[in-house]
Amino acid sequence: MLCSAPLLPTSAMMAVAAPWERALLRRRDKATKDQLSSLGFAASGSGTEAFDDGHPAAACGAEGKTGFFSWYHQQCMVPTSGSIKRTRRVYHNRRKTAWTDYEEDAPSTIAELRQEEKKPAEPERDSILVALLKIGGSLTREAVRAAAFEEADIGGGMVAALQRPGPCGWSPLLIAVQRKQAAAVSALLELGAEVECREPCCGWTPLMYAASSGKVDIVQQLLAHGANVNAVAVKQRWTPLCSAIQSFNQEVVHLLVGAGADVQVIKKAHPAIADIYMQEMR
Repeated sequence: MLCSAPLLPTSAMMAVAAPWERALLRRRDKATKDQLSSLGFAASGSGTEAFDDGHPAAACGAEGKTGFFSWYHQQCMVPTSGSIKRTRRVYHNRRKTAWTDYEEDAPSTIAELRQEEKKPAEPERDSILVALLKIGGSLTREAVRAAAFEEADIGGGMVAALQRPGPCGWSPLLIAVQRKQAAAVSALLELGAEVECREPCCGWTPLMYAASSGKVDIVQQLLAHGANVNAVAVKQRWTPLCSAIQSFNQEVVHLLVGAGADVQVIKKAHPAIADIYMQEMR
């Protein structure tokens, strides 16, 4: 523990902490006591009176000697004057092959240490690919591919680049689908993005988001790359067909049913949605 409080008189500290000191030193054998004496602790008679149950004030004041607490304060506590330096290393790339070391003052009091602990941690930066997808706009396949290869070169290869999550743990493919970026979805699927990746909170797949948005071209791309048309989000027993029916995207509904979506699945879990399909979308 760090401390900058002025050291109390040795006799007062020893008197207050005598029970703790005695309990501590009872566990030590004679060899340890001799070693402490050799470090400069006061001793008289047998050489161990300063560590026994007797009052230690006189022994601590012996000429040329220092008390246990004085030695402990000097060796283990932060000095009350001056400052202690520490080195903070800042890396300039993800491979951690280039960095700069900055020397700064370390906390010198308990209050400063606690204040530093309360500082919020700096959020991790988005990957190059995720940052590009978050910009939005009209992204091209070439731009997405270039960002993916640049991210792969930083470390981990293409698989890691395509799986490295963005905000809330979303994969790049989920971000592209949710933002209705058809060109980005095409590029990511061609590079090998996992078509059955899941949103970490509710378990939705990219096909569920695409069906909800009504983007027929994105739905077709996902189905062409093997997306499970009957995938189920466990929490709500939700399927891509549920998303399409609830959003009244009739073209997407017909596309999913044609790809093998099972209406019976939603009849059990969501009868109201199944009724909408039976009455208005068949």
